[in-house]
Amino acid sequence: MIYLGIDVSKFKHNCYLAVEDNFDKGCHFEIKNSRDGFDFLLKKLSDFDKDKIRIGLESTGHYHLNLSRFLLDLNFNIHFFNPYQTSLYRKADSFRNTKTDKVDAFFIAKLLRATDSNPTHNELYHNYELKSLTRYKSSLKSDRVKLKNAIVSHLDLVFPELSSICNDVFCKYTLEVLKEYPSADKIAKANLTRLSNIIKKASKGSHSKDKAIEIRNAARRSIGIDSSAVSFRLVQDIKSLEFLCKQIKEVNEEIKPLLDCLDSPIMSIPGVGIEIGPSLIAEIGNIEKFENPSKLLAYAGLDPSISQSGTMHSNYSSMSKRGSSYLRDALFIAAFLICQNDETFRIYYEKKKNEGKRHYVALTHVARKLTRVIFHLLNTNQKFVSQTS
Repeated sequence: MIYLGIDVSKFKHNCYLAVEDNFDKGCHFEIKNSRDGFDFLLKKLSDFDKDKIRIGLESTGHYHLNLSRFLLDLNFNIHFFNPYQTSLYRKADSFRNTKTDKVDAFFIAKLLRATDSNPTHNELYHNYELKSLTRYKSSLKSDRVKLKNAIVSHLDLVFPELSSICNDVFCKYTLEVLKEYPSADKIAKANLTRLSNIIKKASKGSHSKDKAIEIRNAARRSIGIDSSAVSFRLVQDIKSLEFLCKQIKEVNEEIKPLLDCLDSPIMSIPGVGIEIGPSLIAEIGNIEKFENPSKLLAYAGLDPSISQSGTMHSNYSSMSKRGSSYLRDALFIAAFLICQNDETFRIYYEKKKNEGKRHYVALTHVARKLTRVIFHLLNTNQKFVSQTS
C-alpha cells in the first residue's frame, strides 16, 4: 500500500509519500496550488497502481477543496481527517512540541496508515452546491439577527412604546412607517391620511386608520428622543434588513431545484422544510461515510463526553461539541420542530422533561433520537413514517 499525506495551505501543499514496507524513509515534496502543481503530483503518483494509493488530507477551511475535487474526479482513494484529530495524533506520537508543514504531512500519512477509515466518495455535485448555499444562508441569517437587534436598540431610543402597540415591530407595515417617519417626534407630526395609507398598503388592508391613530397617539406621549443620527441609522438598518430578507429568499429559490435532484428522505421528516432540511442533507452528505449512528452522532458533536480516571467517574456528561456546528445547530432546530409535528417525539420530549431534565437537555435527547432515525432513513432510502399513524 502507498500512503500520501498532504498538508494543505493557500498557495502550496506539503506532501509525504511512502510505501508500506519502508514508511519512515518516504519522500517529502512540495506542490503549488495550481494546475502545474497538480500535474506534478500526478507525475509523482504515476509509478504506482492507483488502486493501492491512499491519500489523506485535513479538511481545513476551503483550501483542500480544489485539490480534493481534482483527485476525486480522477477516482483516487481520498480520506479526510479533522485537524483536531491529526493534532491529537501528532501530540500522542511524540513528546516534542514540533509543528511544521513537513511534520504535519508526515503525521497525516502516518494516521492514514494507522486507521481504517472509509474513503470519501466523489460527492454528488448537487450536494457540494447545496452545502455552499446552506452555509451562505446561515451567514445571512446570522447577519439578520444582528440587524434586528440593532433596530430594536434604535427603537428603544426614538420610540420605545412601539413594541407594546405592534406585536411584531418587524412586520411589513411597521417597517414602512419607520422608513418614512423614523422617530416618535416625526410620527407625532405625521399626516393621519398619509400614515393610514402607508399602513393599509403595507398590511394589505389588515390595518388602516385605527392603527394609524393608535401609533400616532402613542408617539405624541412617547419618551423617545429626537435624534437625527439614530433616525438615520434606523432607516439604513431597515433597508439592509429588507435586502437581507430578499437575499435569503433568493437563496431558497436556488436551493429548491437541488433538493428535487437529491430527493432525500430527510425532507419527509415532519416539520423539516426548506429552512432546515437542506442544511441537514448538505452537512451529512454521503451516509456511507458513517458506519453506524454513533459515528454520525460524533460527527455532529452530539455524543457525550466521558470523564473517568481510576475510580473517579463523572456523574455529569455533556455533549462533546467536537463535530460540525452547522449540523448540530440544524439537528437542534429539527428536533424542536419534530416535537411540534410528531406525537411520538413529543411524548419522548415530555418523558425527558418529567424525569426532571431541563428543556435544552431534553431537546438534546430528542436530537440524538432524531439523528438515529435520520441514519436509518438514509441507509434504507425510506421516507419517514410516524409510529402513531
